[in-house]
Amino acid sequence: MGFTKTNWRFLVSVRLGFFIFCGRNRCRTCALQRISEIKRGEGKLRVTKIINNNLVHSENEKGEDVIVFGCGIGFKTHIGDVVDKDKIDKIYVGSTSETKNKLELLVQRIPYEHISVCNEIIQYAKDTLGKTLDDNIYIGITDHVNFAIERFYTNTAVKNGLLWEIQEFYRQEYAIGLKALDIIEKRLGIRLPEDEAGFLALHVVNNETSPEMSNTITEAKMLFGIINIIKYEYKINMSQKNSSYGQFVSTLKFFLKGFLEKQPQNDAEEVYSFLAKKWPSEARCVEKIKKYCEVGFGLLLSGEDKAFLIFQVRRLSKSNY
Repeated sequence: MGFTKTNWRFLVSVRLGFFIFCGRNRCRTCALQRISEIKRGEGKLRVTKIINNNLVHSENEKGEDVIVFGCGIGFKTHIGDVVDKDKIDKIYVGSTSETKNKLELLVQRIPYEHISVCNEIIQYAKDTLGKTLDDNIYIGITDHVNFAIERFYTNTAVKNGLLWEIQEFYRQEYAIGLKALDIIEKRLGIRLPEDEAGFLALHVVNNETSPEMSNTITEAKMLFGIINIIKYEYKINMSQKNSSYGQFVSTLKFFLKGFLEKQPQNDAEEVYSFLAKKWPSEARCVEKIKKYCEVGFGLLLSGEDKAFLIFQVRRLSKSNY
């Protein structure tokens, strides 16, 4: 079989796709820089709307609307006043008016102490991951933590059915979730169950990858299932300590993100057929993965999907364990 121009474009995209994916968050850095400038006093915020004692809408010198949160920041404040930068705890720069409206409604109904704790948790997540997270994470985590605290006091714990998968495949995010429990305990004097660390980890993963939490949960389930298929097929005991396994998990996460968001894909069935003849053992494994996705999730793998997977299975199966 001769490879066409399209075939070779697919093979190159397998290697280059990860780098394209990694550049998606760079556009968020400008908003973070503007927040830093305001906190350093290099810009002024003028109050445009007072929500309550701890929350105001403001406009910066560039005419941009932001939501400013801080203890007493709206107390005895008037429209047109310059915001006291010493009272600023957090400046929310929503990417859309819908995000801003959700943030405003959320912050109005949740105790100041809970919001402040969540701001600390999210800042820790940003520092740990070394990246900017968009303001939607404040909606998800703040809402979740507030309800988790309410459940704690009513003794209605919720079990996390994905806890093992989260611990195994999202270790950095799970560590952030555990740290969040420490912060809550230190600031509020209560210790939430370990299941909550898993839920919080999923919120972080969700912000890093997909706008839909349902996709994040499906991704975790599919990761677990696909890796188990490979383990049983090749009778290997994979460990996060092995660099090949860690690389495979990262690559599989990237693949599942695009797959679940249904990004446009070339057919590449011809490429897969060629590789299946060359690597029959790996092809059997991929066919089991294909059936698992169809039966378990109602999702169909394209020729390009299968070609991508057969490369990855081949690489992993030849690693030393």
